[in-house]
Amino acid sequence: MDRVFKSLSHPDRRKVLFALYNHDPPLDMEAPTEETIIYQKYLEEQQVELVHRHLPMLEESGSIQWDRENKAVYQGPRFEEIESLLEVLEDHDEFFEPER
Repeated sequence: MDRVFKSLSHPDRRKVLFALYNHDPPLDMEAPTEETIIYQKYLEEQQVELVHRHLPMLEESGSIQWDRENKAVYQGPRFEEIESLLEVLEDHDEFFEPER
């Protein structure tokens, strides 16, 4: 449970997880689509932190699989553990409004 809450504890990690939850993988972190435009801006401004901190942490927890070569992110083998919490957060967006 600690791993799940740690994965959800940072807004930038939640952005990645919500994108995977709401869209069919892979999430192309460079594709300028309506779904990923927020990540385009984020990547330009915060790429170092995303690449060296958030994506590795999510990958280590099993929440995502990260294809570094193709710059794509997929749901990981333990994504289901987070998926139910993402659903609750999305259902109660009056308490939590994810930035997507």
